[in-house]
Amino acid sequence: MAYIDMSARFALDNGLDVVVEGILHSEIYGDMLTQLQRDHRGVTRAFVYELGLEETLRRHRTKTLAAEVSEEQVSSWYRESDRIPELGEIVFDADASASDALAQVLAEVGWGEAE
Repeated sequence: MAYIDMSARFALDNGLDVVVEGILHSEIYGDMLTQLQRDHRGVTRAFVYELGLEETLRRHRTKTLAAEVSEEQVSSWYRESDRIPELGEIVFDADASASDALAQVLAEVGWGEAE
């Protein structure tokens, strides 16, 4: 966790855009992400997929990583509604296509439209 925080802060302090992405459980990463957002002087947005376990597993099956990471592992990582309220997360549900989600992310952070 300290490495994620340090790396993000270093990049932000040097004028770079940063995306912190991953399975970031609120009980482990919530305080760090909240403080990172509070400390950042520029545009900061948080996005989260709100998916049920079955949809999460269905999407996992479509990835090449599925051969290396079992559904049992994914299930053990799954947390229903694992949100961090202080971040003001923008929520994507199962109906949001990848292109719709990307377009919204780009619009929210001011990067324009997806090409």
